[in-house]
Amino acid sequence: MNNVVDAMQSGAASAIEKPLNRDHLVRTLTPVIQQAAAIRQKEAEHNHLNQLFANLSQREQHVLDLVLRGVPNRESAQQLSVSVRTIEARRAKVYDKLECKNLAELVRKIERLEQLKQMFDVSPSKGPVQMSAITGRLSCNFNSSISCHTSGFSLDGLLVNK
Repeated sequence: MNNVVDAMQSGAASAIEKPLNRDHLVRTLTPVIQQAAAIRQKEAEHNHLNQLFANLSQREQHVLDLVLRGVPNRESAQQLSVSVRTIEARRAKVYDKLECKNLAELVRKIERLEQLKQMFDVSPSKGPVQMSAITGRLSCNFNSSISCHTSGFSLDGLLVNK
C-alpha cells in the first residue's frame, strides 16, 4: 500500500491492482490517454510558437518590441535611424512571420506563448516540470495474462500493484 501512496504523491495518474480487470483498466487509462493527447497538442503549439518567434531577425525583434510598447512608426523610425517605410516593412514582416493579421492577433499569440511557457518551461526555482504523460500508442491483449505492446510509449504515473 505504501507504494500506491508514494506513487500518488509523486504525481501518478492512477493506481491499478492486480489481477487486472479489463474494463477497469480501460476506464482508468482512457482519461490519462486523453490528458496526454491534450498535453502533446499544447506542447506542439508551444514548439510552433517558439519557432515562429525564433525566426525573427534582430531588426524585426526591435520593431516588435517597439510595436508592443505602443511606439508609433514615425518615432520607431527615428529611434532606429531608418525610414518610416522601413519600419512599416519590418512590421509587416513580423506579422507575416508570426502568422498574424493585426496587433490584436499578435498580442493574443504572445499571451498564449506566455501561458504555454509557464506550463512547459523549467525554471530553477520550480525544478523539473512533473508531467505524467502517455506518448505514442498502446495496444493491450487481454487473454489469460495481460500483454501490452508500446510504440514510443511511456506509462509515467501509472503504478501496477502485485
